[in-house]
Amino acid sequence: IIQEYIYRNLSLSRRRYLHNRIGMAMEELYKNRPRYYNTIAMHFYNAENYSLAAKYYMMTADIIVKSNPLEAADYYEKALQIYRERGLGETYQYMRILMNLIDLYLEMGEAKRAEKAIAEAGRFIGSDSLGRDFSLRLNHRLGELYLLKNDLKKARGVMERLLQNREILSYPEEASRLFRNIGYVYWRLGLLEKAVEMYSLSLSRAKEDKQVRYVMKLYLDMGNIMSYKGEMSRARGYYLSGLRVITEHGNRFDEIRVHNNIADTYLREGRIEEALEESAKAVDLSRKYGFKVIWPYVTHLEALARAGEVSSFEEHLRVISKEIEDFDAESSPDVKYCRAVLFKTLAEREEDKEKEKELLEEAVALLKEADAAYRERGFNYERAVALAFLGEVLLEMGRDAEAKEFLQQAKEIFQKYNNDFMVKKVESLLKEETPITE
Repeated sequence: IIQEYIYRNLSLSRRRYLHNRIGMAMEELYKNRPRYYNTIAMHFYNAENYSLAAKYYMMTADIIVKSNPLEAADYYEKALQIYRERGLGETYQYMRILMNLIDLYLEMGEAKRAEKAIAEAGRFIGSDSLGRDFSLRLNHRLGELYLLKNDLKKARGVMERLLQNREILSYPEEASRLFRNIGYVYWRLGLLEKAVEMYSLSLSRAKEDKQVRYVMKLYLDMGNIMSYKGEMSRARGYYLSGLRVITEHGNRFDEIRVHNNIADTYLREGRIEEALEESAKAVDLSRKYGFKVIWPYVTHLEALARAGEVSSFEEHLRVISKEIEDFDAESSPDVKYCRAVLFKTLAEREEDKEKEKELLEEAVALLKEADAAYRERGFNYERAVALAFLGEVLLEMGRDAEAKEFLQQAKEIFQKYNNDFMVKKVESLLKEETPITE
């Protein structure tokens, strides 16, 4: 209390002087102890020594960005705000902070904030103080924004144009990142051979330049390829190999990816309890580290649906709507698919035949809506999964001819993905006939 009283009665100039002296003393004493950088930054800010304040906020963010991305974003934003308000005139440093924030926003699933930051950065294209790589990197981030928004067509267009500009290949990390992103687009579109080619190029560049972060991510990407091919055990092997590297380097985002993707393999194999456990881990980690990406929530929603946990399903859906920006449960094809799964699970347990029929009819309507939405967005694999499940429900209802039409469509898509696991599953359904009952 006495200290506060004395401090409040000091003149502003005296306060600034003291904060500056404390900041300089701490800078000397703790220059190799990063946990004090935030405090040093605060003292320099209060001393109106804005250049050093921004420097130490940036250093704090750089150190914790992998282990605590949400807090790192706060420190980058503090540094950026100093540059905005105080006009320090260091365009290069300003843009370095802004690009770091764009990367964080994209990884955290913050589409609106990423879009705003990309637009802000776009005003500096052509600045003499920035390197020639700046516009290439910014265009690349625009493509990644389209990926975040699930606009695969726009993302593909931006990234393939970048690939044609051979200049980007002279920036090793950016080249690895671009190959990987294009590989991801091809994977989502079902162009697996092209996806593997891009992932291989990315892995080669990453190993050559000792980019451990990208090597780790590519383990997970290859796991996805194995999963799409229906080789669930091999997929989990890749995911767990990636997790070992992730544990060593503390990348929280990819830790979430591992648990989510392992949950998805268990779902495909019908191992619901294990899927629930892994998907719950992915959701908990997303909340803990502040990532606002939709996929772990949707995977857990499907696991709850397959478990037939109605109240938990509805509660989790409310959580998604509250926590994920721009999420519309009414129009989401993923939610329509998950709700259809829930209705079929409940129908299997229903003893009243009329109620069972109503639940299956609801499932069919939802799956047809999901199919249309997936087709419009170019989500071919997700569409095949919905079509296969639609055929399965229709078979159960005795609508064999209609069921086989959808199952054949699903089979053709799965064949393009070389997914023998799902092809065989669909083929077994195509052989089924509804038994004739008296």
